[in-house]
This record gives sequence, C-alpha cells and structure tokens, in this order.
Amino acid sequence: MKICRIIYAYAPHQLGGGDIYTSKISQALTEDKHEEVIITINPEHKNLFEKNGRIKIYRIPAFNVTTFHAIGKKNILLQGIWSLCDIYSQYGYYKISQILKKEMPDVVHIHTPIDVTLAAFVAAANLNLPIVLTIHDYIFLCRRFVLLHSNEEICTQTNINPLCKIYREFCKMVVNKRVNTVI
Repeated sequence: MKICRIIYAYAPHQLGGGDIYTSKISQALTEDKHEEVIITINPEHKNLFEKNGRIKIYRIPAFNVTTFHAIGKKNILLQGIWSLCDIYSQYGYYKISQILKKEMPDVVHIHTPIDVTLAAFVAAANLNLPIVLTIHDYIFLCRRFVLLHSNEEICTQTNINPLCKIYREFCKMVVNKRVNTVI
C-alpha cells in the first residue's frame, strides 16, 4: 500500500509528539513493505526531495512569513500575519496537489495541518483520495492549540473569542465532509 502522510515537520526537523509519531510509524510500515510518501514543510524555505529507503520525502516551502519552527521568535504582528496565512493557502493547495497527482497514493493521512494549511484536505479530496486524519491537539478548535486564552483562562463556549468561532466554523466546513476516518 502507498500511504501519503502530510505533516508540518518531519525528521530531522521534528518539534513534538505528532512529528515523532509520524516518523516512527512511517519507518515501521516500510519494514512491512508499504511505501510511504511524506509531504512536509522545509524550514529552509526551498523545495527538496529526498528518498530514504521506501520513504519519499517532499519538503516544500510554506507560503508565509515564516514557519511554525520559527514563529515563536517573531514579533506579535508577524505572528498574527503567520496565523492568518496559515489557515488556508492556495499555494499549499497547488504544491500538495502536484505531489499527490504524481504519487497517487492509496490513502492520504493528515497530521496537524500547520504550515501545510487546510488546503491539504481539499487537494486530497479533489483527487478522490481517501483521507485519514489523526488529531494530535486542539488545532481545529484553537489556533493556540491548547484551548486557553492568553490570560490562561480556559476557553469555553461562553467566553470564546468571536474570531475563534469563525475559525472553528471554517475548519468544520473544510474538514468534516472530506475526512473518511479520524484517529
């Protein structure tokens, strides 16, 4: 089986649990003779293709002011611009579509669509590819990932920011009818 995984960071640029999980599961599945295709962001902002055994890795630049790897080092204005641009990128759609058309995997497995944006779901769905989504955090509910306001108050339905409500609805609109299986 050919499996395409889409994630914002992949070895050696891993940042957290979802990234490490993706790398480990890709390695394990190739040992069982599956073929893995990884689409990820290149924090060095250039296109790069690598092959590691039965794993093909496409590293693409994010069409944004920076990447998730470096956003914490930017000022508040750039963080805001990054967050808006990170929700959906037509450039991301184009790049991901090109790779998916070339590889035509049996299934697309999306993990944390930071930097690759929600366009990954649309690109896969438009090619009628089955989509599996693994949820590693609260990104579809909260751009901060943690459901906490900046004052550390827990975000609830009664104190949610109106912009967050719009973001949540947009995520539902893009993701819900395109995903076949959620883990």
